[in-house]
Amino acid sequence: MTMTNGHLSVEDVLAGLFLLLYGSIGLSINLLVSWPMCQMCNEIVGFRFLLSQVVIDILLLIQFGVWPGIVILSQEELVPQYYRWHLHLYLDFTWWSRVYHYAIIAWTRFAAIKWPNWFRCLSHTTCAFIYMVPWIAALIQSIIEHQFDWFKPLYYDPTLYGLTTDWKAYSQSGTGDYYAFCNIVSMILPFPFYGLAFYVLLRRNSRNLVHTTRIRQRSRQDFILTSAIVRRQYIIESRLLIPCVINTVIFVFGEIFVVLCTLYSGKWITWLMIVSFASNSFVNPIIYSTFSGAIRIRLMRMFHTLFDSNIFSKNCAYRSSCASSTFYQQQRSSGNIRGKEMNVLYTNSFTSMEEIRR
Repeated sequence: MTMTNGHLSVEDVLAGLFLLLYGSIGLSINLLVSWPMCQMCNEIVGFRFLLSQVVIDILLLIQFGVWPGIVILSQEELVPQYYRWHLHLYLDFTWWSRVYHYAIIAWTRFAAIKWPNWFRCLSHTTCAFIYMVPWIAALIQSIIEHQFDWFKPLYYDPTLYGLTTDWKAYSQSGTGDYYAFCNIVSMILPFPFYGLAFYVLLRRNSRNLVHTTRIRQRSRQDFILTSAIVRRQYIIESRLLIPCVINTVIFVFGEIFVVLCTLYSGKWITWLMIVSFASNSFVNPIIYSTFSGAIRIRLMRMFHTLFDSNIFSKNCAYRSSCASSTFYQQQRSSGNIRGKEMNVLYTNSFTSMEEIRR
């Protein structure tokens, strides 16, 4: 491990603490929002794919938030120089997994709207095969690219507040062009699926408005079962389209921001790039909970249950205390007990009340 010789400056503390807190808060939000998805993933197929994306977001918040924060605060690289190559292989694996997840999520939105009856009947095994595609593709790509001598890996530098490398060799070797090409392709891939999904959705809605009296004459593919459960599933799936599009747009703007940052140099520029990488994973669950009523209602119920249980517990404790105190005062005023007997009686009555409450 490499370590700097200087002491922590105010800038080091601010930069490191922000990344550490930012990553930790992002992890908490992702775990919180993933809980309603886990509860509903048997009914809502789309949540199974979003949970796979949540796993990626958690890993990215660690490597772009918590980890660099600790690196800056400790002024240590934390990984021996010999293992920089292996570390970057992992970093690229998680990065490409995120990139390819945007395309898979876009396809699921199109499939959920175009073939709702088929999509809602997908088994967990089939879904697992589908959302494992970006993971496997990312791992294969990361392993292959690291086999070439021209490829220049990045590593954490505590003095530069982020990832760095020999930037001259990075540009001349073609590594920068390789990343630019792959990221541009990844930014384009989701939008054809979203465009088709919007087209199918608008076309179906227009048919519902114009041909409300001809429901029986529709083709079976366009026919949505009138069952309340099926209709609810379709509404939830279709309403996930907007937050998924917003998250993809934020990802595109984040990539453009990173490209603009490469025109400048300095530790705070590197720090901004790290924050940008982590921000997408930070924002994703917030967008989902904002636009998905199903997630929001589950979260509200969860908080309501926790709040009510705390109120009930405090109320029971208060009533037990009041009952014990009243009994004690009555006995004391009647003159039946004095001195130590009063204390023993009060203690025993309070204990009995607590046992009843439990």
